[in-house]
Amino acid sequence: MDQFSSRTSKDVNVKNDINKFSEEDDDLRDSIKDGSVNGKQGLDSQIGLEGLNMLTARVVFKMKFDSEENAHAFYNAYAMVMGFSIRKDRKKVCRENVVVSRKWVCSRQEARAKKYLERVDRLRAPRAETSVGCKAIFRVRYDVKMGEYIVTHFVSEHNHPLAAPHCVPFLWLHRSVTSADKAQTKAMRNFDISTGQIMDLMTIQSGGFDKVGFVRKDLHNTVQADQKVELKDGDVEGILGYLSAKALNDPLFFYKYDIDHENYLDKLFWADTRSHLDFAAFSDVLVFDTTYRTNAYKKPFVILCGVSNHYMSIIFGCALLPNKTTDRSGVLQFYL
Repeated sequence: MDQFSSRTSKDVNVKNDINKFSEEDDDLRDSIKDGSVNGKQGLDSQIGLEGLNMLTARVVFKMKFDSEENAHAFYNAYAMVMGFSIRKDRKKVCRENVVVSRKWVCSRQEARAKKYLERVDRLRAPRAETSVGCKAIFRVRYDVKMGEYIVTHFVSEHNHPLAAPHCVPFLWLHRSVTSADKAQTKAMRNFDISTGQIMDLMTIQSGGFDKVGFVRKDLHNTVQADQKVELKDGDVEGILGYLSAKALNDPLFFYKYDIDHENYLDKLFWADTRSHLDFAAFSDVLVFDTTYRTNAYKKPFVILCGVSNHYMSIIFGCALLPNKTTDRSGVLQFYL
């Protein structure tokens, strides 16, 4: 916590006097006086990241944005310079599906409810408290006459220590895996390089963990998301190819599938040698253990199981069914 306590909200509160800008910020001061600071030309052309820590409430209330996305980009950049993270809060949408107003708050706004901290049946200690009821907010409203978003609320004070500059890249909203990082990761994954090794290489390339732009968990999540997409694109061909390869190596391996009138996979059943041997010895009891809607395709997954002479559960086969109303006798016909 000491690393995050090197700056306090009091240390980085924005100045209250517009005349306190240095001589290097004359252009910014003139644009504020003219009321010409807006969100149309992009953040860099308005102020620049180096000027965000000098913003006063008076400056912010003069700003205008041509879209909700630009307002979000501004406040997120401001939060990164100041040392905190933000999250989207309430928004109001009109009948034309136009965002009328949007509010952003500090990520440490809401305090954890006491009922979760005072549970008598808790088995583990609660996680460290991160939400402390911070009141920092930023809110914009769409002005119909101007056709732009204007700032209506802005509170810069925080009731918690702000992150030190070298810790800001580890805050959740300031981390992202770029398209270039994803492409490089995919290329290395094709050569069976582990995610941990890829992360170590990117850390060396960037010059440190604080310069990578994401943490190891973010990279793992990205890899898993890409794998799910690849599986979804060729899922049926992939599973049938896998079962076919198993049948070549296992003489008693058995699988069978049906397709519906639209040429989609309807039912699928498979059983290996061990399942056949167990069924021949312990087929006196056959139990259907069905789980519903626990996979990405919302198909019931059926496990045909029994009990061995040592009272251990054994599996006779598995099946994917089109829906939960499928006649169970059809599954037995598949197996028999």
